[in-house]
Amino acid sequence: LDAGDKEAAYTQALRALELAREGGDLEQGGEILRRALELFGDRAAIQLEAGEYWMRRNDSRAAQTALLKAQALDPDNPLVLLELARASAALEEYDTAVVSLRRLVQLEPGNADALWELAETYGDKLGMAGKGSAAYRDFERLFPADPRAAEVAARIKALETAPAP
Repeated sequence: LDAGDKEAAYTQALRALELAREGGDLEQGGEILRRALELFGDRAAIQLEAGEYWMRRNDSRAAQTALLKAQALDPDNPLVLLELARASAALEEYDTAVVSLRRLVQLEPGNADALWELAETYGDKLGMAGKGSAAYRDFERLFPADPRAAEVAARIKALETAPAP
């Protein structure tokens, strides 16, 4: 920044965050993140880093707050959508999780994890047997080689035989 190159400073901040994350030093990562948020809090990648940092610290509320900011800055960022869904699910805010996962499945139809998490959220968390079963069937059809496809029949049966919420 002192040299007047804000983009180079931004790139260096992202690299520093990555190095701190890889090194496993949460305290150092938190300090780097604090400074990066001061300087570049208007960038989705920094808000995503903040969300991931707070998830590693088991603070789903702070993570969700940062991830909602990241989503506002970059609404179709797949990583933001996935992390937002996970933070929201940890808070049992399944409506936000479903919205994020549905958008992610639209953006990345080949993302098996997103579709699986959507099926689990519909079926297991929200008790929406019809939507959960449909999502599991889609998963089985689209990802037959995925090891989780072997679980689909049992999961659908469990949804269909479970008492209505």
